[in-house]
Amino acid sequence: MAAFAADSQAAKRFDPFFPVLRVSRFVRGVKKERVMKIIQGFPSTSNDDYPLHVTTILKHAVRNFAGQEIVSRSAGGIFRYTYRDAYERIQRLANALEGLGVKPGDRVGVLEWNTYRYFELCFGIPGLGAVHLEMNVRLAPSDLAHVAGHAGADLLFVDESLIPLAESIAPDFRPSRGYVILTDKKSGGIRTSLSPVYSYEDLSGTPSPNTTGL
Repeated sequence: MAAFAADSQAAKRFDPFFPVLRVSRFVRGVKKERVMKIIQGFPSTSNDDYPLHVTTILKHAVRNFAGQEIVSRSAGGIFRYTYRDAYERIQRLANALEGLGVKPGDRVGVLEWNTYRYFELCFGIPGLGAVHLEMNVRLAPSDLAHVAGHAGADLLFVDESLIPLAESIAPDFRPSRGYVILTDKKSGGIRTSLSPVYSYEDLSGTPSPNTTGL
């Protein structure tokens, strides 16, 4: 993500945020109430007119391959959805992060396997302008606590199967905004000593069954 210097000439030429509500121009079927503020960033082309960031890749996929299926395997089985479905959920995720107080430049830790939820985090976190802090699940708890503490992570996403690992580092590191558990369960059904705890699906919801084709 580009630097956030307030006195940058590039920053003065660009509104720092733009609503993805405008996706109706190139993606039909995305509900207009799904508004997500994606960080605009600074221009990176030779003409200084086109910001390059990961959300550009995502929007290209939705614009050209909206119906392409994404297939993910987890302990619960196979999960399938499309780029269009993923895009809608990523917007909800970014809105939820903003609702939790996450701002551009904040660090958000992730303890997760390679699943569709991880895919969503890879776009939703930097899309808001926050920093995706990938935490290696194979590290010792003391090392993970040091990584998270040194980075200053404000929020931690944790796969349900990795709750014991997150609990083991809690004595040495507790994110100020709490934990989001990557699970199908509601917040009330999550068993953990971590606090405060949010359910990922409560925050991001499920793909809309009313989404139409391009």
